[in-house]
Amino acid sequence: MINTIIAEDEPAFNEWLSRKIGNITRINLLACTDNSEDLFALLLQHKPDLAILDIKLAGGDALSVLQRLQKTMYKFLILCWLQAFWNILAKPFGILMNTC
Repeated sequence: MINTIIAEDEPAFNEWLSRKIGNITRINLLACTDNSEDLFALLLQHKPDLAILDIKLAGGDALSVLQRLQKTMYKFLILCWLQAFWNILAKPFGILMNTC
């Protein structure tokens, strides 16, 4: 199982992504959050295999959280930048979230 945490501050996208990720058999969705402080605590507590992160979060950003984690956590954390994917790849090609 791939233990996963999602950090996304857009409620509709967070809900959609949580449903999609939760339906993948090999992924164990541990938690979702919309803010940087909870993200930091969740990453320390659960030490996930995969973190799907939006860059901008309530209370800060994912990059700041990762900088704080460098001193306290293991080195193997996979990142997916949702906002960058959406703005650079999906949006220009007309890919809609509800059809993915």
